[in-house]
Amino acid sequence: MLDRVGTKPWRRLIPAGIGLALLASSAVPALAGGTVTKVFGSPRRSEDWSSAATGYLAVNQRRPGNVQNSNVLVVPEGGVATKVNPDGSNADYPTIELGNQYFGDVMLYAEWHGDGQRDVRIYDLVSGTFTDPPAGVNTSASESRPSLSGDHLLFGRGRADKPSTRAILYDLSSGTSRVIAQADYVWVGPVNGDWVVYQACTRVCLIYRYQISTGARGRVPTPRALNYFPVIDDDGTVYFGASGRDCGSNVRMMRHLPGADTSSVVKKFPDGVDIFPGDVVDHAVYFGRYNCRQEQGDVYRLTV
Repeated sequence: MLDRVGTKPWRRLIPAGIGLALLASSAVPALAGGTVTKVFGSPRRSEDWSSAATGYLAVNQRRPGNVQNSNVLVVPEGGVATKVNPDGSNADYPTIELGNQYFGDVMLYAEWHGDGQRDVRIYDLVSGTFTDPPAGVNTSASESRPSLSGDHLLFGRGRADKPSTRAILYDLSSGTSRVIAQADYVWVGPVNGDWVVYQACTRVCLIYRYQISTGARGRVPTPRALNYFPVIDDDGTVYFGASGRDCGSNVRMMRHLPGADTSSVVKKFPDGVDIFPGDVVDHAVYFGRYNCRQEQGDVYRLTV
């Protein structure tokens, strides 16, 4: 896998993936706290990023060990997985939003061709058609990791051949946007209600919680050697991965409650297993559980 530490934090593997069948939920033993349930997987593909909503699951899928050639699938409850991005394209980081007053029931993701820049795509889950994002969202730069909640569309932006350097929050009610974070590298977590979480890296990588209504910003305590891929609940609770300096080394799912002095361990994982938090839905964390040796992941849900 790609170097996930080194001197450039963004070199940590950011896999993308294609799944074949929605699994019957099966709980697995927990090492510490919470209940972990496998919700999606396929024997010859890797699914590492996911989002969910009532009646739907969205995942990335790819070939194990291959960080390119990724696709986005939508899996209706009780139905068959369908690849959404067109043949010949690549896609990653899907998020689902239902009942949005501007777009309805949709899945958002980033799509690109070859080495070209990434663009935000909005897929209507009911009609199976695409809706254009507002003017000015997609540019000659790369826009990635889009998410939607109420009046707000969040995404990262950077050069076509580089990681995101800015987090952009677009207000659908006013048609205006603002940069809420800027650094050498900005990992944008999904917007959820009044909250945004992101990781900004320059000399070091720090995780921040941002409240949209007040503009208040606070640093999330990160006690481990590596802390990564933060996601946020609609009450402001932040979850993120933490580990040693090698893939699958002392991996933990961490949680930080608003106002708390420290972050706490929610779940410990066996050696050789890493995690890729993707979304928080109904207070449950959807994440990829990644086998470092096999370079293959499946989608799980953590209920605390």
